[in-house]
Order: sequence, then structure tokens, then C-alpha cells
Amino acid sequence: MKESLCESCGDLCGEDVNCRVWVYQGKEYTTPPKGMIIDAILREVYGGPAGAVHGPSKMETLPDNLKRFFAARRNKET
Repeated sequence: MKESLCESCGDLCGEDVNCRVWVYQGKEYTTPPKGMIIDAILREVYGGPAGAVHGPSKMETLPDNLKRFFAARRNKET
């Protein structure tokens, strides 16, 4: 997973925050591209080709960047 500095999230919590970068068809996006979402939905509905890459079905733990974001936001609010 790739991450990059996210100024808008940093503005919300008052600290530097890294957010996820999505890679789709060789390009990097700071928000999930519509085509990637549509492809994932269609793959789940109709079944993808053998060997299709699927993400994790369940997030076991909160990623560190989100832990830092929510902690900073709580600190900013208090």
C-alpha cells in the first residue's frame, strides 16, 4: 500500500497525515477512481478471471496512518 501527505486531512486534525494512494491501470490516485470501484463490483458480481487480485475481505486492524489521524483529531477537539 502506498501513502502520501494529505493536506486536507492534516487541516482537519492539525497534524501531518498520510493517506492512501490507489494505483489503478498504472496511474496513482489520491481518491479511489470510479473505474477501479466499478471493476471491483463487477468482479464480485460476475466473478473475475482466475488469479484475479482481491483485497482483504476484512480489515483486522486499523492502519497506523488512520490511528494517527483520529488521535490528532481528538487532541485538536479537546
